[in-house]
Amino acid sequence: MKAVRRPLLLAFALAALLGCTGDDPLPPAVETGASEPTTTTAPPSPPQTTTESEEPEPVGLVALPARALRECRRLRALRPACPELVPGAPYDPASPVFVARSRPGIPHQGLRGFELQWGAEHPGEPELDRPPATVHLVVSEGWGVLLVAQRRGRVRDGLLEERRRAPVFLGRVRWAGKRGELVLAPPFPRGGIEANHLLFTWQEAGVGYGVSLHGWEPFSEVPGVLRSVVESIPSGR
Repeated sequence: MKAVRRPLLLAFALAALLGCTGDDPLPPAVETGASEPTTTTAPPSPPQTTTESEEPEPVGLVALPARALRECRRLRALRPACPELVPGAPYDPASPVFVARSRPGIPHQGLRGFELQWGAEHPGEPELDRPPATVHLVVSEGWGVLLVAQRRGRVRDGLLEERRRAPVFLGRVRWAGKRGELVLAPPFPRGGIEANHLLFTWQEAGVGYGVSLHGWEPFSEVPGVLRSVVESIPSGR
């Protein structure tokens, strides 16, 4: 998303929802003799089959790779917002799909930020972006009073599949003692490097911070995972 002059930085404010079969009939009675009683025999039971639950395993969290944590903390301004946990993924630093960098201008001009990336987005198929296939985390500092036209919405599945030209405000929350707002960024290109991210922003000691995570479907899973990431930020930094 395009940034505007500070303090009216363009941004995303915040807050933030998932055959029957009948028994075969018995065979007819079998007569074995005049003096013997009539008996009935049930057919053999069908073999028991087990089916795996269609519910996916919850998105697990792992420690932020050491190299990435050092990179996030390299900029002093970002240290109070660097998390220690992120969604689980292979995170091979030698892989071309692994990115861990910090610099001014991330995610927008006028901010300083860090991004961790594993994999890539699957445009139009948000269900394929669920970790560990895709992880994109952005930590940023320098948010001011932000004015941006937004529509209000609620957390629910299918939200990423809708057309969104502007950020969607999803409410105010309090996570780990941080009062902030949840905003869903629009798709690329308007969302910039935070396209389709769920963003949590808050103020601390007069400084604005943000942590965002690339979303996936079912979208109702995303706020809980982002909250766990935010809660892993050490206090007192």
